[in-house]
Amino acid sequence: MTARKVWEEKTGYVLSLDKNSTSRHETSDGISLAPLYCPETNQKTYAQHGYFKDQPFIIHSCKIKNNVLMPNALKALMNGATGLEIITNSNDDAQDLDFLAQIDFDAIYCRFKNLDFSPKLYKALLSSFSQNSNAQNINLGLDPFSSIAKTGGYCVHAGDLTKYLTSKIVDHHASSKIFMLSSAIFHEAGATPAQEIAIIASAYDEILSHSSDDLPPEAICALIEFEIASEADQFGSLVKIRALRLILEHIHKARNITKPLPNIHASMSARMISPMDPNVNILRASAACFSAILGGAFSISLLPHTYLEKGLDDEHSNRIIRNIQLMFNEESHLSFVKDPAHGSAYLENYTTQLSEAAWEKFQQITSNGGLLEQLKSEKIHEELSTSAKIRSDKIAQKKIKITGVNIFPNPDEVTTAAKQLEQNSAPEYSYCKPLTSQRDSESFESF
Repeated sequence: MTARKVWEEKTGYVLSLDKNSTSRHETSDGISLAPLYCPETNQKTYAQHGYFKDQPFIIHSCKIKNNVLMPNALKALMNGATGLEIITNSNDDAQDLDFLAQIDFDAIYCRFKNLDFSPKLYKALLSSFSQNSNAQNINLGLDPFSSIAKTGGYCVHAGDLTKYLTSKIVDHHASSKIFMLSSAIFHEAGATPAQEIAIIASAYDEILSHSSDDLPPEAICALIEFEIASEADQFGSLVKIRALRLILEHIHKARNITKPLPNIHASMSARMISPMDPNVNILRASAACFSAILGGAFSISLLPHTYLEKGLDDEHSNRIIRNIQLMFNEESHLSFVKDPAHGSAYLENYTTQLSEAAWEKFQQITSNGGLLEQLKSEKIHEELSTSAKIRSDKIAQKKIKITGVNIFPNPDEVTTAAKQLEQNSAPEYSYCKPLTSQRDSESFESF
């Protein structure tokens, strides 16, 4: 009897189960995943080599305070962090940039957030980095689409947005990156993995559409990076990064771009953070980090387990998440293997199905005027609201299980009220209503 026949006999019962079997799992995008896959169903989704860095950057998130780099950030760099995420505020000004003199950009990756709301700070940074030969390790973090989704508007009129973005690209003389296209705000508003991928791929395609003979797509591509949310769903988060890479490959092929794909950064999902039994957030952070490394993320940013209570400033909590990344990277050597999911029939099949679902949604967005038009018409809002309602219902019915929240809650626990996070000032020009963000545990926190 051949090995194939032996395998079929041993797994025949499981493989013969119908699609309604509890042994199958259906994702939020309607992808049905079987418990076993025949080796012949393994499909090679993309080339194994060429996408992954030897060591993913360990990102420490901080805010500018009192015109200096926060002491916690300096400690993080001294104790293993290899990158910084500087979260700016609309009240920050050029004098707040003195801390940059303390950073060696040869060794440290640095990205900024919220510069869409700080145009003066953006100009000062651009001027500063134009003199820096190592600015390729810097991303100024502009993301007009996320900013519009988050606040409902932007710093220029909708009719001038194309001209504004083009001017940012043309006037850019430094070697730093300009754009960090993120799925985070859409993820927090309820987006499924396919929706996340489709939205940021649409944002990418819309920026690339500003190309011209003097400004080819390859020149624009070099100024862009991506950020995608990583969750406690290990396989789902891993596959999401791989599927995004597939979609970007399709876009590059369609636009004849031969440059390597832009870097993909993974940030821990804020949606899954809970003030209930907050130590479980450490486990969630570990799963998100594990998935991001195996998915091939260029850098990884985790949230402290006390984030909802203390924000980003607690030294002890920051040390824990930094050590999670150091352990995976330097002790477990997870990043030493290129594309470890390659060859797994389950993960290859999952990647293929997710990329197909995302590509379909991407085509729907681009064929209906693009992402900006879909935001202005609030079509994106409607779709994400529907997805969020479905997810919320599944959590309430325990079809999605959250430890410490809807399973194994601690009845004697005194839950600390979630901290109200800082809000950006209202945009100068309104486009649409802001997206509504919601954490998974919110409906349980008042019990």
